[in-house]
Formats: sequence, C-alpha cells, structure tokens
Amino acid sequence: MRLDMTPCCEAVGNPSLEPQGLVLDLEPQDVVADVDLDATAVPCGSFATPNFLQSESARVASIQAQPQVLPGQGRVWPELWGVTRAQIRQLLCRLRSDPAWRMDNSVYTVVQDYIIPWTRGTGLGYALMLNQDEPKEVNVMVSHAWGENAEDFFEALLRSTTEEDVIFVCALSIYQAEDGAGPSIEEQVGGNPSNSPFERVIRNIRMNGDQAGWRWRWRRTLKRIP
Repeated sequence: MRLDMTPCCEAVGNPSLEPQGLVLDLEPQDVVADVDLDATAVPCGSFATPNFLQSESARVASIQAQPQVLPGQGRVWPELWGVTRAQIRQLLCRLRSDPAWRMDNSVYTVVQDYIIPWTRGTGLGYALMLNQDEPKEVNVMVSHAWGENAEDFFEALLRSTTEEDVIFVCALSIYQAEDGAGPSIEEQVGGNPSNSPFERVIRNIRMNGDQAGWRWRWRRTLKRIP
C-alpha cells in the first residue's frame, strides 16, 4: 500500500504541476473483508430535522406580515411603498453630492450609511417617508442584488422606467433600521411567501392589469392621445 500526501498547493503558481492531493494505492491484501454493509448503512430519509430547526421553522412560518404605520393615517401595506422615477434621480444626485460617497459603493453601503440613518426612528421605509402625504401605488417591481454597484443600479432604473412609473425596491421600500420604531424586516416580510411584500405587490400589479384589459398594455400611448 502506498500513501502519497503531496500537498495540493504545490501546483499553485506553477501550471506544469497537477494537484496531487491524496493518492491511495490499494493492494488486494489491503482490502478489509467481511464488512456487513447492511448493518452500517443508513436508510434514505432516516435523517430527522433537528428539533431546534423544526421549532425555528415553525416560528418563522407563524409570523404574519405587518404593514408600516403612518402617524395619524394608519396602516400602509406594501402596495403603496413605492418611489417615483424622479425620486430615484434625486436620491442618486444626493448620494453623489456627499463628499464621502464613492463611485464603487454597493447597495449595501447605500442602506447602511444613508437609508438607515435617514429613516431611523420613523418606522417608515425611505419610499413611504418621502410620500407620507400621498403614498404611491407600485406598478413596477424590481428584483436586484444588494452587492451590485449602486450607481449602476440606479442608472439602470432611470433608463428602464418612465416618469409615470412607481417602483418597489426592497432597499428603499422596506423599513431597514431594525430599531423598534417600526416593524422589523422579518415582521414586514412575514413567514408566508404568499403574503410577503413582494408577492402582494406583484399580485396587485397583475390585478390592475387584469382590470384594465388591453388598455393596460397600451396605457402610456392612450395617455398621450388628446
């Protein structure tokens, strides 16, 4: 029996070397015989979910999605957590005017260094904070990665929408501060995907489209007809 323990890292920086890893040369006499595989085998599906995972899953599933609350106006649900294209443009200009802003900042940085400080203590997402007097009904749902470049993301939104659009962006629509002044992120999202903000918004957009019928597809053209 030969045991080769040549380190894999020897190949690093040297294309001519192939990683060796762990090599076992087994001779017939090295094979262990008379092993009762049936006695040691674990039947498929026999692994039980640990109790703590079961209890956590049950806890999360029991969470009812909660709205944000406007003082004096009451509960506001995700369908009205929208920002306008103009407000996206204003946000981008505000970020770029900050001397501490970096062009390579991600959406994570926008939320941690700007959105949370601006909204802390209000219990409102950035979108609803801007539109307290007239919450905006969403007609565009945006899904994106927080790790992407923030300027590229906002520029893409500006290129892809019109002045009539109202946009749901989770970084801006959900209250992110986690300070007890409003619902937590977990409470806003809830434990049932069918009642999450994302599903509610998409369902509302679809319902509006169904009610408008063919006019939904041509709505922007119709608005321009005198």
